[in-house]
Amino acid sequence: MNLFYIQSSIRGMSYVASFLEDNFIGLTWPGTGNLEEMSPEEWNERLRGHYKLEETELAGVMKDFDAFVHTMQDGDYVVIKDDEWAYVGDLGDYYYDDSLGIEEDFICHR
Repeated sequence: MNLFYIQSSIRGMSYVASFLEDNFIGLTWPGTGNLEEMSPEEWNERLRGHYKLEETELAGVMKDFDAFVHTMQDGDYVVIKDDEWAYVGDLGDYYYDDSLGIEEDFICHR
């Protein structure tokens, strides 16, 4: 069992309320598609094709993707926080949900 900390503010917007209400944590980058169906090389191609990222940011996103899809496992734990509280939850399996769309701020990687 592992414990992970997930940043709950993305591009200056806090997602804590959404994460708690809908019982998920997630990453943005919806234009990449379902990460489980691709190799890391394909992740890299999709990120380069949809987003203008500098090499250091690209490397960080690739590391986050790898952790989300391969390192974090069902039964591990996650910590998120807001200005007042820290919250601990147990993780399930990764899934991709683009049912609301794939606009920039949607969290499709869950």
